Amino acid sequence: MAYCPNCGTQQAESQRYCGVCGAAQPGVAGFAPMPALSQSEAAPPGGAARVLIGLSLEPPRQSRWSVLFRAILAIPLFFVAWGLEIAMLFVLIAAWFAAMFTGRVPDGIQRFITNVLRFYANLAGYMSLLVARWPGIVWDGRSDDQLTVEVDHVRLRRWAVFFRLLLAIPAGFVSEIVSIGSYLVIFVMWCWGVVTGREPRSLHQGVALVLRFQLRLFAYVCLLTPTQPFEGFFGDGVELEAPARPEPTTADGSGATLPTRWIVAKSAKIAMVVMLIIGIPLFAWQSTHNARLFSRIQSTIALDLVNSTYDASVVAINQFESSFASCAGPTKGNCDSDAANAAYVSLERQSALLSAGSIFPSGSRTNERHYQSALASIERALVVIEDANTVAAQTGVVEGPLATAMTAFNSDYLSLYHGLSS
Repeated sequence: MAYCPNCGTQQAESQRYCGVCGAAQPGVAGFAPMPALSQSEAAPPGGAARVLIGLSLEPPRQSRWSVLFRAILAIPLFFVAWGLEIAMLFVLIAAWFAAMFTGRVPDGIQRFITNVLRFYANLAGYMSLLVARWPGIVWDGRSDDQLTVEVDHVRLRRWAVFFRLLLAIPAGFVSEIVSIGSYLVIFVMWCWGVVTGREPRSLHQGVALVLRFQLRLFAYVCLLTPTQPFEGFFGDGVELEAPARPEPTTADGSGATLPTRWIVAKSAKIAMVVMLIIGIPLFAWQSTHNARLFSRIQSTIALDLVNSTYDASVVAINQFESSFASCAGPTKGNCDSDAANAAYVSLERQSALLSAGSIFPSGSRTNERHYQSALASIERALVVIEDANTVAAQTGVVEGPLATAMTAFNSDYLSLYHGLSS
């Protein structure tokens, strides 16, 4: 029998990775699917954990046609990413409950989330022109990877797990801002790459820093680490002088050693600052634009609902008035009651539709309440007609409260209609 060199767990002879800690067994090349549990038992709750991203800081040579069609070439990977997002919803729920009760994420779940992070890292690196080769579906680390991901498996503080999404809000804002700011830089890199087949070094390193921050935020939100992603935001140091550009051993740079401690050029830090500056107004504009777009969608849906309920209500009232006028003889009272009941049932259905469809924009909710209140007044008048003991009482309600309620209903409908249409 074999034993894990990291945690001592007994393993099958044919097993490549430890089923408990994920460490590679002796003789297995490449990276383990999950890094060793270097701190999971020894470190105190919330101990420091590393999310190490390995990537060449020298832009690789790329085929210009692959740069030109990069988004199209990545389409199959996006389908895989979509499926993984669905699976991650269930896995994260299980991870959250496990971490709340035990203070750590189970090894199998940790390994799965790490693999998803590795896949996302390679997809994002490919789309951001940081790597040259089509990455494929990357799960286990390989010796020729263009981008590597390693995460320490540590214990977590339970209160921090409970409030994880709230604690991630500041980093989430920063990530959104710098990501929006990087779009323009990536477009410049794309144009440059189509022409020259190689990206500017400062922009390559700047976008790489953005990606590293995003991946560390992903790891924090998904309970892989208790460490906020801000450390190393501008790199782990600045080059004292620009080194001569080394030529990689292969055209795509995969043969070079991939650093996990990033000593970047000063121009890369400047690129990060520029992306932040660009991202702030773009983030504000996008938020306002999205809010307006969402409000417009709400108004369109709400307007369709209001029109349908108004038309149905008017038809029901017209049918009632026609029946009320045609009822005669000794059974007129019962005939009027039946007509009022039929109209009430129809109007009650419209009220239920309005109550269930809580999609009115905030600026129209006052008019919506008035509209629903007027509809409720009509329903109350119909109930009184249905329960009235004499034809004279029924006629008095039709000519008095019902007529008044109908006038208010029409007026409130027009106010709500114009409010939603403007």
